[in-house]
Amino acid sequence: MSLKRSTIAIVSVAVLSSSIYSGVSYMVSAKKAVETPVEMLEDVEKDTSFQDDVDIEELYTKAMADDIKSKFENVKGVNSDIVGWVFIPDSNVDYPICSGNDDYYLNYTYDKRKSAAGSIFLDQRLLTFSDISMLHGHNMRNGTMFSSLKKYKDANYFNNTNVYIYDGNNIRVFKPICFKKVSQETNYDLSIKGGPYVQEYAHQISEGSMHASSKEITEDDLLILNTCVSDGTNQHYILITQEIFAGGGEQ
Repeated sequence: MSLKRSTIAIVSVAVLSSSIYSGVSYMVSAKKAVETPVEMLEDVEKDTSFQDDVDIEELYTKAMADDIKSKFENVKGVNSDIVGWVFIPDSNVDYPICSGNDDYYLNYTYDKRKSAAGSIFLDQRLLTFSDISMLHGHNMRNGTMFSSLKKYKDANYFNNTNVYIYDGNNIRVFKPICFKKVSQETNYDLSIKGGPYVQEYAHQISEGSMHASSKEITEDDLLILNTCVSDGTNQHYILITQEIFAGGGEQ
């Protein structure tokens, strides 16, 4: 497929500021603690395109997958804009993903209540997940929303902590390949389609990472997570991840 090189400016989320969120009720309704995994996932369909060194049964547990799917099912009827769920272990990231207008979800929760915390949401250029997808979220001083992305500054956390997405059909596992600070004006092209073009673009945008990734950059889908640094420099933290597994969506 042809490469679309027209770069669209990323939403300048200047309002992704480090403001204290007093609406604790949002966290209670949107986020439940994940129970300790007890049963290894054994019934997933393995994709032979995975790298040989990926042990699918060690990526996540069935208990974790069931918990994520259950939380998604509990909220999807609240708002038709809810398109998935994002979870990062050992962090506060455990939220519904909305799709729609960026300005709206910067200021409204997944259940359409006005809030300084806003929501976790797909970039408004995307109605659903694509070859290159991007999630935005506030960096809150109370540790909610995408404030936990700062944990990826630690090399051990970066190399051992995947991002989990449920898209309504499958559990998708994304391995970090880059974490860095960028200017809020940095542009990302979300229109790129096709594995070879995705791979080329992944190499390009991963330059300058704080850590060397243990994962080889491949032609698989990318997921970019974005939040502000909140230090007065108008910079953003960018976590670039690449899919290493999709499956386990059976009900």
